[in-house]
Amino acid sequence: MNLGQTIITLGAFMLMSRVILGVNTSFVVNGMSIDEAKAVITSLSVATSYIELAQGLPFDEETIDQFIFDTNVLTPKILLGPDAGETNSTAFDDFDDFAGWETLVIIGGREGVPDSLKGGDQFKLQFDVYYVNSADINTVSNSRTFLKRMDLKVWRAFPEGGDTLSISYVLGYWNFI
Repeated sequence: MNLGQTIITLGAFMLMSRVILGVNTSFVVNGMSIDEAKAVITSLSVATSYIELAQGLPFDEETIDQFIFDTNVLTPKILLGPDAGETNSTAFDDFDDFAGWETLVIIGGREGVPDSLKGGDQFKLQFDVYYVNSADINTVSNSRTFLKRMDLKVWRAFPEGGDTLSISYVLGYWNFI
């Protein structure tokens, strides 16, 4: 082999190495994108499940067994949140019991071991519930109204990473005279 052929062969190897490196980088980046997309879809599914659970609950503790027409009968703003003995979502009996509540949802983990060892995907959920102004549902009301807004934040706690998903839902209490 002469010098010209050697240089062309080295050039071909360098070009082939660059192409292989580019393809491998693309696979790694796309793999991360697929994993992140899966986490977003799963967090959205978890959030939707909890919102649907909250939608099925009565508007307020005072509306469980009766119709009300006066906002002053509703739970005061400072008392929004779980009642005594309501430690998880299956025990909640009205919409505002979610106020200030946090939970960890584990998908695909091992049973019977501490959360830190379970593996799988772990999602942290954080809830807030407020009375909102009927003229502008983005404005939190200091007084009781017939509208409550739930703000829900979901993020992947394990493996860490990704964005925080924020969703709001407004529930209204309607009565007809």
